[in-house]
Amino acid sequence: MIVVEIKPSRLQPIFLVVLHLAAASSFLFGLDPGLAAGGVLAAVLCWSLYRSIVVSRRREPRVLVLGDDGHMRLDLPGEGEVEAVPAGSSVVLERVLWLAWSDFPGARRRGVLMLVEDQLAPADWRRLQVWARLRVRPAAAGQGGVGGG
Repeated sequence: MIVVEIKPSRLQPIFLVVLHLAAASSFLFGLDPGLAAGGVLAAVLCWSLYRSIVVSRRREPRVLVLGDDGHMRLDLPGEGEVEAVPAGSSVVLERVLWLAWSDFPGARRRGVLMLVEDQLAPADWRRLQVWARLRVRPAAAGQGGVGGG
């Protein structure tokens, strides 16, 4: 079992702004919307960016417990501890990690936790990356489908 403490990130808003700018440029340059549609697009992207930065910080867990069996516990503010299973759609990169999850049993709640390397101690960041790469499986492999293990 690995216990990881999560701190607020200075880099996370930068990553979110860059991702939203990439989305905006793909619409603006790829679809060539009119002035009105461009204004609506800008408003939607601004709302999404606000929601991503401000609202997600309120719901970000402060502690993440990673089990040897592939399960994890999230300590969500205002909700307490949530037992969860990582989803196969999780993405592990060098400086950022998107950990998709759903609670069990029943999978009523789902979420995606975006973590940046400056939120964890270097040793914890490396452990989390290794755990996510080894424990998170695509959905087909977890259901007895074709795939290596």
